[in-house]
Amino acid sequence: EDKFDKLLYDVLVSMDERTNVESLSHILDVDIRLVKIAVSLYCRLGLAQKKTLPMVMMTTTKWAADWKDNVAKYEPIAEKPDAADVENFKGSFKETPERQGRIGFLFDCNLTAFLMMGNLGVLKDHAVTLYEAGKMPDELLTDFLTELGKVEPPPTAEGEARRYFDHAIALRHTLKFLRHNSNFDMPGCDGGVDMVRCESLNNLDPATKMRILAQNYKCVICMGHMTSSFALPSCLPSFYGNPIALANSAWFKLYLYTKLESGPPCILYKCGTRVRTVHPALDRDWTLSSAIVAPWDALEINSSICSMPTLLGTINDGLMTSPIFTEAHTYSSHQQVQLDVPFPLSSPVKYQITDCYEPNRTVGVDEELLQEQLSRLMKTLVESLHLEVSIGYLKVAVMKPLPANRPTRGSPTKIPPNTKDFTLHPISLHLGLPLHHLELNSYVCNLIEQKKLFTPGAMQQHTTNMRQLSVEFLTFVMELLPKEYQKNILTDNSVASSSRQSIPPPTNTLLFDGSLMKQL
Repeated sequence: EDKFDKLLYDVLVSMDERTNVESLSHILDVDIRLVKIAVSLYCRLGLAQKKTLPMVMMTTTKWAADWKDNVAKYEPIAEKPDAADVENFKGSFKETPERQGRIGFLFDCNLTAFLMMGNLGVLKDHAVTLYEAGKMPDELLTDFLTELGKVEPPPTAEGEARRYFDHAIALRHTLKFLRHNSNFDMPGCDGGVDMVRCESLNNLDPATKMRILAQNYKCVICMGHMTSSFALPSCLPSFYGNPIALANSAWFKLYLYTKLESGPPCILYKCGTRVRTVHPALDRDWTLSSAIVAPWDALEINSSICSMPTLLGTINDGLMTSPIFTEAHTYSSHQQVQLDVPFPLSSPVKYQITDCYEPNRTVGVDEELLQEQLSRLMKTLVESLHLEVSIGYLKVAVMKPLPANRPTRGSPTKIPPNTKDFTLHPISLHLGLPLHHLELNSYVCNLIEQKKLFTPGAMQQHTTNMRQLSVEFLTFVMELLPKEYQKNILTDNSVASSSRQSIPPPTNTLLFDGSLMKQL
C-alpha cells in the first residue's frame, strides 16, 4: 500500500472547517510538511478551499505608483488602524471560547445505497458525497435537509421501493431532532451534527480514529441497525451503538438468547464439521421449512435463507472454510409475525410490525396477553444487558400454531383473530436510532427527550453500562473456549474494541435448543 495514498485518504476523511493544518498533523501523527502537501493537492483539485481572513493592505506598504493605482480600483486600501483597535483585535482571540464538540451521526454504506438506488434524484449528489468523502459536516446539512424535505413516498410504493423512501424521511426527522436541540444537556457541545460513514473511519488507524472522535464529538450515535462492524472504546466519547465489534457475530446471538433464556433453535458448527442430518432441535416434528445460514462472524452481511432441500449442502460448503451459524427461520406448523420493539421501556409496550405500512394491521393475537409477554421479555432484556438508558430496538418473532386439519393446497389457512395460543422469542438486538420505519424512529426520539437521556448523568451511566455489557459478553465467550485461548481475551485486547481477529472461532459445536445452550 502506497503511504502517500493512505495519507491522502486519511486527510480527506479527517479535515474539516474547524481543524487547521497543524492540528490535523497532530491528529494523524504525521509530519506537517506532508499534510501541507496533501491539503495543497486537494485545494488544486477543488476538493478543498483555503479558509483564511481577507488580506488587508495597509497604507504603510510601499507600492509602485502604477501598482497602487491599479490595485485601488479593485480593492480599497484600508486606513491604518489606531493602537486601541489593534489591541482590541488581539484581545478578541483570547476571549474566544474553546473548540466545542458536536454530535456525530454514524451510518454505513447501506444508507447511501438507499439514497442512490431509490427514485430520489434530488438526493443522489448528496449520496455520492456521503459515500466518496465519507462524511457531511454540519455546515452542509441545511442544503441536505432542504432536499430531504422534498421526498414524499408515492401511494403505490411497496417493498424495497418503500424502504428507500422511509430511510430518507426518517433520516430527515433524525437530523432535525438532533441538531441544536434545546432539550439536550451536553456541556461542551455546540449542537451541530456531522454525518460520518463508519467504513471511512474503519479504514483509519485505530489511534487516529480515536483522536478524531475525541476532538470533534461529545456524543456519537449510530443508525440502527448497521451491518458494518464498528465499536468505540467506552471512554471516548459517549457512544450509542454496538459496544463491541463482535455484536454482529454468532457469539453475541448465543449470548443474547442465553441471557433471555429464549430464542429460535440454532447451532454454531465448528469449522471442518460434516453435517449429515438436520439436528432434531432445529427440525422439530419434521416441520422446519427454512433456516438462516451464515458465517459465524458476519451474520448481517453474508447470511442467506435456505429451504430444506438446499440446507445441508449450503452448511457443508461453508464449513470447509469457516464456522457456520444455522438458525431455524420458519416452520410449516406455525405462522410467524415479526415485531420491532423499541427501548427504553414504556408502558404500554410500543411495537411495530416489521415491514408493515398498513396503519390498521394487527398481530392477530390477544393484545392484553401480548403486552404481558412483551413487557416481561423487554424487562428481562433491559436488566440483563444493562440497557436502562440506552436506545435501540429488539426484533421479536410471534409464533402462532396453524390448525392440525388445515388444507394442504388452495387458499391459505386462516387463524382465528385475537388467539391466545401463541409464543414469542427474540431474534436480534439493534442499538442506535432506527431509520427503517418513521413511526419507530419518532417514538425512540420522543423517549430520548422524555427520559432525558442526553444529560451528563444519563450519558455517564450509559457509558458505564456498555462497559459492563462488554466485559460480561467477553467473559461468556471466554468460558466457551479452551484455556489456551482464554488468557488473552481480557488482557491483551481492549474490551470495547475487540475485533473478529482478537476472538478465536469456536472449537466445539454449540447448540441452543430454545431455552438452554449446550456443547455437542
